[in-house]
Amino acid sequence: MIGFIYKYIFIIAPFTAWLVAQWLKPVFEYWRTGSWSITSAKGSGGMPSSHSSTMISLTTVLGFAKGIHSELFALALVTSLIVMYDARGVRQAAGSHAAYLNFIKDELNELFGHGLTVEGFKTNLGHTSLQVAVGALLGLIIGSIYGVIFF
Repeated sequence: MIGFIYKYIFIIAPFTAWLVAQWLKPVFEYWRTGSWSITSAKGSGGMPSSHSSTMISLTTVLGFAKGIHSELFALALVTSLIVMYDARGVRQAAGSHAAYLNFIKDELNELFGHGLTVEGFKTNLGHTSLQVAVGALLGLIIGSIYGVIFF
């Protein structure tokens, strides 16, 4: 089993970080609202950012395995920063736009009746800075655990 994990550590560590982040989402949702929402575990957005945890865990394991001066570590780090920027900025803006489009749709339905059959857009797409930071911290912890154990 250890040999298998070592052989596929660059897949297993990020997958573990993703899985832990996704399963923590209902816990944070419960703390925030007081009610359980298991469905938040299968969606994007929310606390913590699974995108950040996945990428930072891969970057951390690569740092342990190849060194922080390696080309692979640099590539992973730059890609992680791009993914986290996208999760914080672009995807959150898309969620805000979706909320406004939903508002317009609802207003049009009120004005002209319920003839519009367009479903509402998903609004929880991106992350706040805190959600990205917590996801990155989770990825750093999980990546470090794997790195310390295997390297």
